[in-house]
Amino acid sequence: MTNPKDYFESVRASGRTLGFLGLLLGASGGILTGVAVKGLVDEPLVTGTNAVVFYLAFAASSVITLFVMLNYTTLNIRVDEDNLKITLGMKSKTISLGSIVSAMVV
Repeated sequence: MTNPKDYFESVRASGRTLGFLGLLLGASGGILTGVAVKGLVDEPLVTGTNAVVFYLAFAASSVITLFVMLNYTTLNIRVDEDNLKITLGMKSKTISLGSIVSAMVV
């Protein structure tokens, strides 16, 4: 249980942002799967070195999109008696309340 003097706020990205990132993830995963299945049942679209580059590029785009979805769509703010801790994805910053001179909402 948190101290009553503590403050915690969690802000998530909008549904549109998550939907767009999901669309990117679905498109890159779908293209990757479609090309792989076509290569298994028919003549491959890409072969040799081009195939390696193609599969690596689409796999990387899927991983990068998933990374962005998981790490940069949530903002957490925690204020206690001494510190302000802001966390955005994997990045975080703790600031002493005594060092804050002014603040504004943007």
